Order: sequence, then C-alpha cells, then structure tokens
Amino acid sequence: MKISKHSLHQAAVLFVAVEAKRRGYRVTSDARGVDMTVSGWAVQVCATQEADDEDWMVSPRHERERRPDLMFVFVRFNGLSAPAYHIAPGAETVRQMAAGHEKWRASPGRHGRRRNYSSVRLFRDPKNEYLDKWDLFAAPPGKAEARKAEAAKRKPTKRKPTKRKPAKRKPTKRKPHRAQI
Repeated sequence: MKISKHSLHQAAVLFVAVEAKRRGYRVTSDARGVDMTVSGWAVQVCATQEADDEDWMVSPRHERERRPDLMFVFVRFNGLSAPAYHIAPGAETVRQMAAGHEKWRASPGRHGRRRNYSSVRLFRDPKNEYLDKWDLFAAPPGKAEARKAEAAKRKPTKRKPTKRKPAKRKPTKRKPHRAQI
C-alpha cells in the first residue's frame, strides 16, 4: 500500500532522526530551510517507497542551495524490512542533479522535439556508493566557511540616518478637575 508523499516524507525524517540518534549524533529539528540538523550539519531528507527504485525526486530549489554544511539523506523504504539510508554531501548532490537535468534537457523529447522545463530533479545512486555513509556526520562542518557563505548571501543594508524633528505640541486648554473648582 502506498502512502501519501507528505506522510512518506514525515516518516523518513523521523526514521533519519532516530537512526542518527541511535548512532550517537546530536539531532535537532529547529533548523531553518532544512528538515533537521545532525551534529551541526544541515540535513535535507528525501524518500521513496519503491524497493527497487534507484533514484529519488528532489525539488529544484535544492539545486540553488550552496550551503557548505548541507547533507542529503535519501531514504528507501523496503516494505517491512529496514529502510536503506544513502547519505550524500550537499555540493556533490547538487552537482549531480544539475548535470543530470542538463543531460535530460539536451536529449530529444517525444518525436525529436525540444524538452520543456520540468520541476523534477533526480538523484541516483546506482552503485550504492553513499549507502550508510553515517561517518560523514562525524567530521564537523566548517563553521567559518558556513558563516562566510551566509554573509556572502546577505546583501549589506545601509540604513540612512533618520532626522526626526520633535513633534510640536500644541498647548491644550485643560478643563479644571471638579475638585479644583
């Protein structure tokens, strides 16, 4: 029985968190823009429930991701048996997705026509070279590199000093209080 994509993703995030915690890594779920952090690494989780599937669908927004501390964990649910985890560095994953998409766009489509834009990106690991690479989380991400990358993303904003004039108050005639009359 197939489950919805949202439920599949939520299950995969929980499975990854439990497995990382079981292996002794620090896991937090309060990360912005990613599913969780594992020992300082920003982790994005993708899942499939096809046991024989060798590829995972990934959003094109991840193709623009340039974080040096990003890791992808691809989860393959194998029915009732234990899921398979493929852990890949972010830069390498993004490079492979972009190259695969460009190759797909360059190939002729139906009836030899040019292919249209597609929001689908695929990550493939046919040789299982990223299978159970949990040791990638052992090395801490380059915090200095991450800070430099974040600073480079942000545009410096120069605030103009505001020259506020004090508000002129008009003298108001107050009515005397009853006790003062």
